[in-house]
Amino acid sequence: MAKNIRPLCFVGPVTALIASRGKILSGCGSELFVFDQIAKELEAKITLFSGSSIHGFREGQTTEDQILLCVFGAKQTCVVSITLTQDKVTDITFRSAVLKTHDWIWDAHWVLEEDNTSSITLALAHNSVLLWDWMSHKVIMEQKCKENCILYCAHLVGTMRKDLIFMAGTVFNQIVLWPVSNDKCQNVNTNAEHQEAVDIMHTFSGHKGVIFSIQYHHKIQRLCSVSDDRSIRIWQLSFPIGSNTPPSIADWKQMDSQLILSLYGHAARVWDVVMMSSCFASIGEDATCLLWDYHGNIIQKFKGHKGKSIWSLAASADEKYVITGGGDASVRLWELQKSGHPVTTSKAVPLQILKDADDFPRTVDMLDFNTVLIMMNSGSFYKYDVNKQEFHLVFSDSNFKSYSVICSCHKQYLCAVGNIKGTLRIVDAKDNNDIQVEDITLFGGKVLSLVWVNHTHLLCSGPDGHCLLLYISDGDYTREENKYLSVRTLQNLNLPASRHRWITAACFINSVTTGNEVKSYLVCGDKNGSVFLYPFAEEKCWDTATSINDEPLQSFFRIHGKTGVTSVCERGGSVFTTGRDGFYREWKLQQGVLVQLHGYKVLKGLDWIDQLDWINNDLLVNGFFSDHFVVWSVSQNQQLISIRCGGGHRSWGFWRLDDMSRFVYLKNGEACIVDCGSHSKQNLLHPVLHGREICDVKFLPKHRDIVCPILCSASEDTSIIVSAFRNKDSLILWRPLAVLKGHLSSVRSLAACSHGSKMAQSIDRTEKSFQNSCILFSGGGRAEIRAWKLIIENSKEIKAFYAEHVESSMVEPSLSQLSALNANRSAFSNLDTAISKSKAHLEKEFVKNELLCQHEHLSTYFLGESRHKKMYTSWKAGKLKLDPETRIMAIHATPLHELIVLDKNFEKKGTQDSTSSSNNSGHMSHILSVAGSDGYLRILSFSEETRNFQNIATTFYHKCCVLKTLHYIHRTKENQIFPFTLSASTRGDIAIWNLFDIVSKHLIRYAEKDVLRVDEKDPDHKDEGQDYVNFLEASVTDHLVMGTVDDEDLQPVLDLKAHQSGINSLHILQISESNALVASGGDDNSITLHNLRISGSQCALDAKGTKVDAHSAQITGIWLVSPSMMVSTSIDQRVCVWQLCSQKDSIEVNMVSCKYIDIADVSCMDVFTERNSIRLCVAGEGMCLLEFELDNF
Repeated sequence: MAKNIRPLCFVGPVTALIASRGKILSGCGSELFVFDQIAKELEAKITLFSGSSIHGFREGQTTEDQILLCVFGAKQTCVVSITLTQDKVTDITFRSAVLKTHDWIWDAHWVLEEDNTSSITLALAHNSVLLWDWMSHKVIMEQKCKENCILYCAHLVGTMRKDLIFMAGTVFNQIVLWPVSNDKCQNVNTNAEHQEAVDIMHTFSGHKGVIFSIQYHHKIQRLCSVSDDRSIRIWQLSFPIGSNTPPSIADWKQMDSQLILSLYGHAARVWDVVMMSSCFASIGEDATCLLWDYHGNIIQKFKGHKGKSIWSLAASADEKYVITGGGDASVRLWELQKSGHPVTTSKAVPLQILKDADDFPRTVDMLDFNTVLIMMNSGSFYKYDVNKQEFHLVFSDSNFKSYSVICSCHKQYLCAVGNIKGTLRIVDAKDNNDIQVEDITLFGGKVLSLVWVNHTHLLCSGPDGHCLLLYISDGDYTREENKYLSVRTLQNLNLPASRHRWITAACFINSVTTGNEVKSYLVCGDKNGSVFLYPFAEEKCWDTATSINDEPLQSFFRIHGKTGVTSVCERGGSVFTTGRDGFYREWKLQQGVLVQLHGYKVLKGLDWIDQLDWINNDLLVNGFFSDHFVVWSVSQNQQLISIRCGGGHRSWGFWRLDDMSRFVYLKNGEACIVDCGSHSKQNLLHPVLHGREICDVKFLPKHRDIVCPILCSASEDTSIIVSAFRNKDSLILWRPLAVLKGHLSSVRSLAACSHGSKMAQSIDRTEKSFQNSCILFSGGGRAEIRAWKLIIENSKEIKAFYAEHVESSMVEPSLSQLSALNANRSAFSNLDTAISKSKAHLEKEFVKNELLCQHEHLSTYFLGESRHKKMYTSWKAGKLKLDPETRIMAIHATPLHELIVLDKNFEKKGTQDSTSSSNNSGHMSHILSVAGSDGYLRILSFSEETRNFQNIATTFYHKCCVLKTLHYIHRTKENQIFPFTLSASTRGDIAIWNLFDIVSKHLIRYAEKDVLRVDEKDPDHKDEGQDYVNFLEASVTDHLVMGTVDDEDLQPVLDLKAHQSGINSLHILQISESNALVASGGDDNSITLHNLRISGSQCALDAKGTKVDAHSAQITGIWLVSPSMMVSTSIDQRVCVWQLCSQKDSIEVNMVSCKYIDIADVSCMDVFTERNSIRLCVAGEGMCLLEFELDNF
């Protein structure tokens, strides 16, 4: 029955790994993935089992062009071969049929028979062994042990069958060893009562918890075990025959053992271990991989996986890499050693060779990797060559004594120095022979800061918030006049009043207007933590700087806290700012308006972020963690550098060159230099999903320019991932596009919809059709709701956009634009790569070009937010006692214009004059229904323009936890619409509410307030505004059921008793002009269908049907595909397709197809329909994309 449902892609926990012939093989669910170790790309994948996940690989006889594998998982095993042609995977073939055993398989082992043929020994979970002839697909024999107990792990040792040893970790926290080969063993078909079990040879004790893994290294003859008690124990084994000859059964019986190590290093349970000749690696529930030596020391800690566990571990044959697979679906390759890999070294700059012994360094900086700039307290300015260990005096001037600020321009080898008298000196520090200087008096007081905006523009800050933007060029060279640099003042900037009024960072950014005109702006950050936007003086204004407005166009006060902005940079058309609040924020300049898209805190404890670097599409964050300077990789979730320097309040400098990094800082009157390797020891083979269970998935609304389904997933790990499924070489691959962070607790529900108003103005950088945007709402723990704007773009059109506008930028070359092009060059390189479509069901391309996702955080709302802000509330609101642990169980959102259709005349008036109140619908552009764990159903509005949420109505009708809610719009042939809201609770009831009544009355109240506001500002529009209110009142009068209803007296139009307990899935579909079908799935494992008759805003029940045994566990997803077809999924890991047959007063439900999936703890499902194809995304502990055609049913 499952043949009609076709799995396309699975993303979930990686449960098995092996490295062979330069390939990394991983088991994810029932699928085998093959990655190329060098290219770091997926080459092939195949589904091996049905109803079982892959738990292990065992490599057989491997040739130059073939890898032979025994794959096992749960109670299934098979043999496959991977064919290689010029080191490329060309085919994966089943070499045997799938064997289904009567017990769980813990291990598989290739053994040689006396006739040199190979067979496979299987270790079973009840301390027994099966010998399987995989070529003839026959089980030869089964051998049992007298200790017939449950095992938590097993390991088989030996090459020949006659020398095979079974090592088992029992439920009694012991390791037992017994021989598999026994002359008295019987054929597997013999009656079990006549089989003689084998005695145990050795028992190892000491663990205080069950044993999860056992490994034996035959060369060093050591046995290692890991346990639930977080410990790792290693025994040294000694045989009479010595260590050079493989031991026989007799040798094993005479073996002696000694416990040599008992180690604790993991913070949680230890799952697995891999032994190598000189070290061993362990993984655990703390998502950490530890590398140990055999003296018990931790050599390295590999942290990068998200979530709770690393589930699988393997090592390369040359012992240069270990590979880990986590519960976050990622596969990571960790480097153990690298030829010539540098070690961390520290040394002090030999300042004692300078003549003045009483002098000391006051400021340090780095001009390049080999050059350190040192300003002494006496006013002497030195260059220090690190390699040659030589000093060169740049200048010595008492005017720079005791106080100076320096800032170096790395590209032009220029250094700007300011002093307490307001003097600026520009130094060309490239040539040691002829140093040319230029002194300019800028201010009446001291120079507070110097910032190079780019290699030709310098920002200087003086007293009282006075800032100057200077242009530095290489003008006419005249040695007689001792001039080398030309300095001109372009612009006077005034910083708003604050305690610390000087600029700490700045960059240029360009904005494209609606008329395709490019304007340039200056984004600055100050020591007070604020961000400002200034207009930038173009070439035509350079000689008339007084015509430029020196006040900021926008101010974001203390957006980075109170301690300052540390960097401002531009990348890919966006501005990034960092600060000493531990956040980095992304901004977008949209038609001359600077808008913050989002802000991220990288790491708890990393409260000082100094700079962002992008290297190989990896975001590196430089900052200070307590008294350590650290470099953190965001994409790899790993610390690359940690240098103890005392903190960031001292003078310091940092430079990265290839795989080396150099850090210089002042401490105790000395300049210290630290060299260390910045090479990442991690390579990501498969991208990261979520680290915890997925709570909800939603397909984004369709867009004409995006042909692939775009998916959003929300998780217990507080993050939201926007992703796409792309087709590459006939493989459906999942790729994340963006990660949305910010929720305080788990994200339980998502709602996606198009823009709320047809007349909404675009705030994007252009109005080109390739930008497809939508609004995403997310809700979860701590009663928190967030609104996001998502923009999905084809990078091919982005390339065309930049090509069109780059030439029309500033007259003077703009580094910001060049860096934007360079940043996107890697994304543009493969834009026109053709996608193969060799299979019939993949004829529709998932992705024509690479996709990019930009996201903007619009607003955050907490239920009962007025109480949090101590605003006045009526005593009637006292019955709403908000628990801070209230969870948002479900959200559904609909644009307002889809719920209430306005007269076309009013729409025209609104478009003709934006001040008219007929455009008020844009203020409340979305209506949300929110189900809360506190028993309340809330109706909220959200305005895209004001970015505010507002509570419209609240009801405690269910008096228990509300689990589900959704909107439904019933349409008639006369184009009348009747909107409803459905809510379901833990009592098993479904309430249907008249949404039009609630929204329209609120809209009238809002419009009346807005009319008063418009009247005050523009009396000419008074009549138009009042007409709009009258129109709304007339519309409401036509649709109201019973007069005016207060929020606390809201009653549903219909209440349905559907289930015995909670309802976890709900869907509704209009099946005729007067009828709608409601489907629900509950904790009672049943599916209930209600056929509703809808007349206006009234509902009545026509027919009901129930399938009491639809699933064997609670149903977590249901969807009505058509009036006669339905899809459901459950925690029982099945996806079922049902045929519906409506009778006069009943509905018959029959299963037509069923498919087992690899997702554990299934929590949600969403459906994407395209023509005759139905695509399902089922999620829980992982995510799976399935497809079926309606023609097949």
